[in-house]
Amino acid sequence: MSMFNFRNDPVFQNLVQKYSRNAPVIGFLGTVFGILTAFQKLASESTINPVAPGILDALFWAAVGCGASIVVIVLHYWLIKR
Repeated sequence: MSMFNFRNDPVFQNLVQKYSRNAPVIGFLGTVFGILTAFQKLASESTINPVAPGILDALFWAAVGCGASIVVIVLHYWLIKR
């Protein structure tokens, strides 16, 4: 019984390549929504204190997108290097 070899599977490699290209965009989308939330709160309030949670969300989702893309890019280059 042999294990399935992911390194030689072109479908798996293409999937990893697509994730590595799109993960930063997803992180950036989270950043945009967080900043939008922060500015909406800033427009309705007269102080900057309510803006902090929106900025925190924006930075968190940017970090998640970057972290996911780094892991997938490393996996992609490991798969194509052989």
